[in-house]
Amino acid sequence: HHVGNGLRDVDAWAAGAVNESPARSDGTLYTNVPEGEVTAVDPEAAELYFAFEAEHALATYRNQYPAAAYHYFLRLGVFTTAKGGRAEIDRMLRYGNQVQRLGLAPILHDPVAIVDTLKARFGNDTAAGGGFQDALF
Repeated sequence: HHVGNGLRDVDAWAAGAVNESPARSDGTLYTNVPEGEVTAVDPEAAELYFAFEAEHALATYRNQYPAAAYHYFLRLGVFTTAKGGRAEIDRMLRYGNQVQRLGLAPILHDPVAIVDTLKARFGNDTAAGGGFQDALF
């Protein structure tokens, strides 16, 4: 699993401030995230964010990878994730990052265009164990 995928905080990794949970049995590493019984927004943290940080963030952050906002708000303590939900969050974040890397965001509404784009980029040789299906995730 690449450091910039899924529930891995690439900004913290680049700064040498990685706080990872113990590896899963398959070797997957996740950023250590605050957990609660349910996914929840901390009202006080959200209020402080909007009072002191939101304007700066809007003026500063551009062209970030899709999972960046998720990690940003986790680092600020604005919300907690539900216990036991790391694998699903990891999957969703990897998916979002992959969509961006492959340039599929503008055509997500058009499945034919997605398949055509991936075939043009990666080929269609699925019988030989390659092709665009292997390019995904």
